[in-house]
Amino acid sequence: MVTTTATGNPVLQPPRRSGNADQDLSALWEWITDFYQALAVEQNTLGAVAELMNEVRGSVVLENQAVPQIPAGASAAQTVTVVGAVPGDFAIASFAPHQPGLLVSAGVVATDRVQVVMLNTTGAPIPATLGVLRLQVRAGE
Repeated sequence: MVTTTATGNPVLQPPRRSGNADQDLSALWEWITDFYQALAVEQNTLGAVAELMNEVRGSVVLENQAVPQIPAGASAAQTVTVVGAVPGDFAIASFAPHQPGLLVSAGVVATDRVQVVMLNTTGAPIPATLGVLRLQVRAGE
């Protein structure tokens, strides 16, 4: 049987054996039905949240993007237009080809504006290179 705590979370308590096979089977069937209903409600709730969190507001792919030489421990920043981005959204960035020690991050700094920061985490300069910069912005609320 499913009971509910003060927080609204279902707590499952499987039926105890009574010694009567018909009564035990009936109690088990009721418990399975309640368990299924609790899972269905939880799945719908989590599915709605996941759908909202996965809403892509905008994305950009910049081919042949020039990255300047970045000295050891230094960073380079660039602001890119991503239509649909709003402050508070999640911004995801990637750069290819892979450069060992290059950390790429992004954040929405204004409506339709994403700042990309490339940080050299090594003790040596990262040479200037051309590559593909990909940005994606997802709803944050």
